[in-house]
Formats: sequence, structure tokens, C-alpha cells
Amino acid sequence: MSTDHQLLQHLRAGLEFARAVDAHLLVAVSGGPDSVALLRGLVALRAACPLTLTVAHYNHRFRGDAADGDARFVAALAETCGLPSVVASAETGGGPFREESARQVRYEFLEATAQQCGAAFLATGHTRDDQVETVLHHVFRGTGVNGLQGIPRERTTRRGRIIRPLLEVSRTQVLDFLREIGQDYRRDASNDDVRLTRNWLRQELLPKVRERFPQVDAAVARLSSQAAETAELTIWIGRRLLRQGLVRREPKLVELATGCWQEYPPAAWRAALVELWTEQEWPRQEMGYDRWEELAALAAADSGAVTLPGNIEARKVGAILTIRPL
Repeated sequence: MSTDHQLLQHLRAGLEFARAVDAHLLVAVSGGPDSVALLRGLVALRAACPLTLTVAHYNHRFRGDAADGDARFVAALAETCGLPSVVASAETGGGPFREESARQVRYEFLEATAQQCGAAFLATGHTRDDQVETVLHHVFRGTGVNGLQGIPRERTTRRGRIIRPLLEVSRTQVLDFLREIGQDYRRDASNDDVRLTRNWLRQELLPKVRERFPQVDAAVARLSSQAAETAELTIWIGRRLLRQGLVRREPKLVELATGCWQEYPPAAWRAALVELWTEQEWPRQEMGYDRWEELAALAAADSGAVTLPGNIEARKVGAILTIRPL
């Protein structure tokens, strides 16, 4: 196949963005159209890119025979492509399906497998449609600017890097690509269950929105990119302020002189404190907007104290803000 195909051009650009053109990739393949298109696209690009590919699939066994069929399909597809594969299954598929816990187990398997086979990157088949659905889901649940970023194009973990080189590709382009090359894929019947919010967004809401606003996908994807740029700038400002105010730093004690922050707006103060929490690896789960506001107000005060989630105490005495786990 010619590498001039639109999907392959986007895929090549995604690899170049992640600096993964000449690398070993572990390709996460569920058997659905997006991940199958990712695999077949990467195989097609090997003529122009010196890629090493390994296929990985995790069977949660939530869907019985259908899930086992997915695993067999992926293993056979990898063999047809002349690629090694790693297929693993949960010991039992009993109990109710939990999307977030299943996702965590799957990524733990994928990251461990990437490390074991020496792959520098874990590639997943997320598309622009996934991005739009994720951003809207965050908006409806109530999100800040960070939630508008949606799915990052790449993410570094302790075990390696996760990349999404199809994030600029629509699901329509995916299906067109698969049809053109005559490639079948698996269909997950659970995706039709509109009781699940993401399925409802995909099956019921977005088709109606697209009728009124045909450019909604491009608009939401652009908003996501702009939010990511804003977040990057906010992190840079936060790090800069943190370095300026840092007086003393230990694993369980930080002292900040916040007087040098006076010329900056409150948002920059919050950014510096968020960056501190990140670098110290303190728990942030319950540190919502109101708690960051409370901490920033304490940093600007002459005196006071507050106990924060994770049993972390912040105390302001004169010019120094002291923060430490209790």
C-alpha cells in the first residue's frame, strides 16, 4: 500500500511527533477497528520507517466467548502480519464490569509487557472521536481547564512512554482505511449499551450535534490542543515561581518565601503550589479548586494554618509558608 494514504500520513506525523519513527513499539490491539487500523498502518509504514513491532492484547473475560474470540482474532492477525504477540487473560471474568479498574489492569499489563520485550513505546489506537467524547464527558461531569486537554498525544510513565499516533484521525477515516485494504475487525456489542455515558455520547448525543454543527469534532479537538498548550504554560510559570520562592526543601518539609510572588496573579500562585505537590508526590485526589484557593490565600496572608487532604499541614508565620505531612 502507498504511504500517501491519508491515515498513513497522519500516523507517520504522529510517530514523528513522538520521536518514535525508528523504535520498538508495543502495539495495544483490542481487535476493534481503531487498534486494528493502527496495527495495519504501522505494518504498512515499515517499508519507510525502521519500526520494530510487537502486538499485545489483554482479555478481561467480561464478555465470555466473545472476549475469547477477540483474543484469538488478535493473535491470528499478529501472525498474519509476521509479528510476535503477547496475549494474556484475567483469571476470571466474574463480577460487574468496572471501566476504570479494567483500564488500570490493562495498562499495568501493557506497560509491564512493553518493559519485558524491550519496547520503548506503547502505542494505542485512540482517535479524534475518542478525544471529542473524552472532552465532552469531562465537561458534563464538571471539569477545569486541565480536563479540557482530554487524551494526551503522549504520556511518560515510570515504565516508558505511551503514544497515541492516531489522535488526529477520525473514526470515519479508520473505517474507510480498513474497508480499502479489506481488513476485518471485531465488534464489541457492549459499545451499544447507552447506559454507559461514553456510549450515549457516541451513539445518541454526538450524531445530533453533528447535524447542527458539522465541524464540532474539529472544534473540540482544537479546544483540546489549546487547553494542552495553556496547561504547559501554566506548569512552566508554576515551576518558575516555585524556584523563586523555595527556601528549604526536604522529603517531608518545604519552606517557601512567598513575598516574591506578589507581582503575579492568584492563578500563578496556585500553579506553583500544584507543581510543588506534583514534585513532592503528595496526594492530589481531593485537592480541588477550593482547596488550592484556600492554600493560595494562606500563602498571601501574614499568619494562619490549614490542614489539607492527605493530612498535610500548611502554616504561615511572617514571610515563610511551611508545608509538611503530619
